Amino acid sequence: MIVMLKKAFGFLGVLAALSLAAGTAGAHVLQGPHIIDLAVKKIVRPVGLVVHQQTRVVVAPEGEDAWNQTEETLWFSYPGKLRWETVEGAPRTLGVRTDNRFAKVVDGILVSSAPSGVDLYTDPLLFRDRESLQHRLEATGVDVTQSSLQRYEETVCYVVGDGKNDLASTFWVDKETLFPVRYISFGSGRRVEILYRNWHRVSRTWHPMEISIRVDDVPVTVINTISFELESSFSASLFDVDQLLDSYPEFQGVEASPEPAREDALEPFDPESKVLRQE
Repeated sequence: MIVMLKKAFGFLGVLAALSLAAGTAGAHVLQGPHIIDLAVKKIVRPVGLVVHQQTRVVVAPEGEDAWNQTEETLWFSYPGKLRWETVEGAPRTLGVRTDNRFAKVVDGILVSSAPSGVDLYTDPLLFRDRESLQHRLEATGVDVTQSSLQRYEETVCYVVGDGKNDLASTFWVDKETLFPVRYISFGSGRRVEILYRNWHRVSRTWHPMEISIRVDDVPVTVINTISFELESSFSASLFDVDQLLDSYPEFQGVEASPEPAREDALEPFDPESKVLRQE
């Protein structure tokens, strides 16, 4: 009798394990556009957002632990406008991203008129509606017609894109919380992986307090949010791409054309209160 019970429990255990595996790999999975819609509705788009962050960028040869640290302020005006500026430390970086246009200045020199893969970390933070975020993901190679359930570390995620292909661009969303978790893109032969952690809320709007970026599996940037706050209006001049293109000399080889930058241009990596403050 005891032997029969053990066999029965063992059989049930196998069935449970198979059921769990099937639930992760073979069960009905939401379609990509639906997953994107759930994510942007979760984090909510405000009128505007100001973020103060500390950014650490690796500057040492591989194998050495040496980072360059700066503090930056980012201004998000929705829909689709972003400005960021170094307020402490060096190099001094200034950038504007408005819809499909982009300009980045480093130490007074215009270095790029198209975002690199590393610059794309702001995609899910800037494009907080389904249509525009889906458009951006498609521009970076994410196949939104494919979706699956995959595990990342201990988290079960919806994966938009071909999650079984290590060479495919993908967008990962926590199945339970619906927060963006992971964003993988490829440009100029380089793999850029962006991780979003520790989402916090001001009013109804969420923002990640930790962002880390790896290029070809090597850590290159760590971003820690110091504080963020809601804003209702900004000066239009903050987001004037033409002003940057016209005001700063170009680095050799950069085309700072006033025409919209190609959306698929991913250049190689170069280097309930109103305010939430990270203690």
